Amino acid sequence: MPIDSGNMKPTLNIGDLIVVQGFSDISEINVGEKPDGDIIVFRRPSNPDELLVQRAINKTPVDGVWYFRTQGDKDPMPYM
Repeated sequence: MPIDSGNMKPTLNIGDLIVVQGFSDISEINVGEKPDGDIIVFRRPSNPDELLVQRAINKTPVDGVWYFRTQGDKDPMPYM
């Protein structure tokens, strides 16, 4: 999948290609500020046809569902 925005600069640049790999246990996603948090790909909640690439900086389980706070490496504020 090609990167189409600059929010992950300088880690990922526009036009870079990434390979997305699934995993069996969502609780294994590492969270934290750059460079510790894993980079994840997810659907934008307001537009499920759009994929976002951001760093997982926090996660919280609520009633068996994981909720993530994410942030682009270039962005000054978290996304969710």
